[in-house]
Amino acid sequence: EAITSAKLGVDCVSTTLAGYTSYTECLEGPNLELIKMLVKDLDIPVIAEGKINTPEDLKNVYEAGVYSAVVGSAITRPQLITKKFVNAIEI
Repeated sequence: EAITSAKLGVDCVSTTLAGYTSYTECLEGPNLELIKMLVKDLDIPVIAEGKINTPEDLKNVYEAGVYSAVVGSAITRPQLITKKFVNAIEI
């Protein structure tokens, strides 16, 4: 879809739904293989978005060559952050 969108003339693409659709692999973190492929194959900015849950994830997407990155629920949904801590100590 990103490649088709680029051919249609969009200014940038994003990985927003990678891992959230029935036809994409659901990974714990961002799909770095997809990001690297898009960065390599497209001449427009690639924005990493989705499943960036840790500072390491953010570092990895920038190392993969993205123009920018969006960190969403990892910092904007305190209930998810709290749940991770609770799950870590539940017996």
